[in-house]
Amino acid sequence: MGDVPRREPRKFEPPPWERDAFEELRRRKEQEQAERELEEALRRAKAAEVQGEAQQPGASEQAAPAPSKAAEEVGQSEAGKPALDERQVERMLIQLALEEPKATQHVGTFANAVAAGMAAAGLGFVVWSAVLFARTRATGGDAVAAASPLVTTIASLLMMLWGFMMIGGGVLLWRKHNVR
Repeated sequence: MGDVPRREPRKFEPPPWERDAFEELRRRKEQEQAERELEEALRRAKAAEVQGEAQQPGASEQAAPAPSKAAEEVGQSEAGKPALDERQVERMLIQLALEEPKATQHVGTFANAVAAGMAAAGLGFVVWSAVLFARTRATGGDAVAAASPLVTTIASLLMMLWGFMMIGGGVLLWRKHNVR
């Protein structure tokens, strides 16, 4: 059993749909690390400057420009990504809204026809279910209604619910295309 080679653990790779988020996280961590290193360098430079002033006043002037250059580089990398202005975002959204295709007149006419058909069919289901419900309550009548009044009552109420849902769907479709 000692002859079996051990497999090396594979390096973690994010799934393709999350790769951008992982890249952003990596960039953010690198930026934070660079900021920490810069702060540490500034702290060391200040400590060296304080100690150097006691020994040599000219040496502190030469050490000071190096950390400031690093600070400028970090500032430039942050400024390299221009942040989007709110007005610019609004302008872009308005432009996108203008580019969207508008529904033409024949689509509205077709939607109105479908809405009317749905409302009429829904009304038909409501009337039909009311008639069936009244028939289940009547004494005598057909054998099915007399044998299982509970089943036919529930079936007629479900048909009524379906009719009201169709009427509601027709009203919503009509409102979508006509009410602004």
